[in-house]
Amino acid sequence: IVFNNGDLTINKNIVIPKNYNVKIEPGTNIYFKNNSSLISFSPLQINGTKIKPVKIISLEKNSINNFILVSDSKKTSNINYLYIKNLSAPKDTSSLITGAINFFNSDVIIKNSIFDGNNFGDDQLNIISSNFLIKDTMINNSLFDAIDIDFSNGKIINSTISKSGNDSVDFSYSKSQLSNVKIDGSGDKAISAGEKSKIDINFIEIEESKFAFASKDNSHVNVKNAKIKNVSYLGAAYQKKPEFGPGYLNIENINYQDVETEYAREPNSKIFVNGLLVKENSKLEYDSF
Repeated sequence: IVFNNGDLTINKNIVIPKNYNVKIEPGTNIYFKNNSSLISFSPLQINGTKIKPVKIISLEKNSINNFILVSDSKKTSNINYLYIKNLSAPKDTSSLITGAINFFNSDVIIKNSIFDGNNFGDDQLNIISSNFLIKDTMINNSLFDAIDIDFSNGKIINSTISKSGNDSVDFSYSKSQLSNVKIDGSGDKAISAGEKSKIDINFIEIEESKFAFASKDNSHVNVKNAKIKNVSYLGAAYQKKPEFGPGYLNIENINYQDVETEYAREPNSKIFVNGLLVKENSKLEYDSF
């Protein structure tokens, strides 16, 4: 199935079965109307170029259900030079699909792309039970979480996340490596790790956030080479859910300014900074968790 160069308006739901090759060629502009969605059980090959990116845009300012879902794909989706704007998650939250763009049990590689705003839903990009690579990509103006990653393994490299209403990157039951990432403007946590996640971070810049790093519920977050500016907390480690245990946060080589409280560590949780254990400090505002 080939979406050729040119303009295409989608005004009703499209479902693509398994065992197809779905290609979207350079210079293709796809516009969503009438709360329509694209659901594919085959991988997406979005083949934009720097000169001719692929654009996917909702034409409705208050759209609901203008979402993309790739589910149970046997092969990896490859997305290159995509500009995507103002999509929205499904209104029916019982589907457990919470993002404007979703990959469920479907591996994905995203490069050289821009995600610019979502109209409805918890997440702009949601990856569940998948392997992933996000590289040289910008995710801006998220209503709540910019990236939500659950039960997945992958990397985020050379990417920027700005103006997230809630968390910039939220991990649950996941393993991930981040390198050369810049986060600017998080309503709550720049990096949030929960439910036994293991996150390794090398070279990160964070500005304008409530929490720079939060590790909770048996999660381990290791940070090397961080620059932080204007946050309420540099790091927090705690237990949120009774069925889990404490959080662990290890930071090496951090530079920061304009910080209200350096670290918040609950009993049994651990925060190490340059090899030294931070004292317990339970000045946490639980409503934000």
